[in-house]
Amino acid sequence: AFLSLVSAKQPHYILPVLPAAALILARLLADAPLRLTALDQRLLGGVLTLLSGLALAIMPLVPGTGKWAAAIAGPACLAAGLAVIAIGLFLILRTPANAVSAARNSAYALIGLVLATYAVYRTAVAGFYDMGTLAAQLSERQARGATIAHWGKYSGDFQFLGRLEQPLSILMNRADLAEWLSAHPDDYVVIVYRAKGQKAEDEADFTHGYRGRRYRVGLWQASKLTADPSFLKSLIGGESETLWTYPGHTAVYR
Repeated sequence: AFLSLVSAKQPHYILPVLPAAALILARLLADAPLRLTALDQRLLGGVLTLLSGLALAIMPLVPGTGKWAAAIAGPACLAAGLAVIAIGLFLILRTPANAVSAARNSAYALIGLVLATYAVYRTAVAGFYDMGTLAAQLSERQARGATIAHWGKYSGDFQFLGRLEQPLSILMNRADLAEWLSAHPDDYVVIVYRAKGQKAEDEADFTHGYRGRRYRVGLWQASKLTADPSFLKSLIGGESETLWTYPGHTAVYR
């Protein structure tokens, strides 16, 4: 529970807990009296069937889920959903011989549910959360001697993935950002932003989804941002006024 509170979660943080958790849960299950019946098994089957079938049918109709619905409409995700429905029907139609058989069937069904859910995540969603490609881009530029800054709060998303040997410069206000961009025209800055259209993609060296579909993260060379303050404004947002002064260029950013 303590490790789960860390904002920059990594799988290797929680992995050492799993063997102990497996032993504890196995002991609890071994000592618990089995009272499962055929009705319990069929109820679980009904829940799985409805959970998967209704989710696939209803998600496109829920406001605001159009993009997510499209993301899970691929053949692999559809196959995973059908697999869960098949597991549910198996639990409904098969009569267990005894309580042990009901427990075994239910356990296997839940394992299948976990695997199917992971298949959906891996196929349709994981790419939006994978920072490995951008981390590799940062590592490559650091190896060439470039300095990299990060606009706003930084949770260490790229350090471990990219095996970065140098820290990122954290810029928390517009004055620091303007000064840094002016002093490092050939270096790079990472900005997390809301999707802003094709120009953000065209001007960036690299862009990627960031923790879902609402935000994206991009890597820009400083000189491209100083050349167009209005574009920079669209990336970082805000309403306050800042004077941006660069070699050969002065503009008021509102």
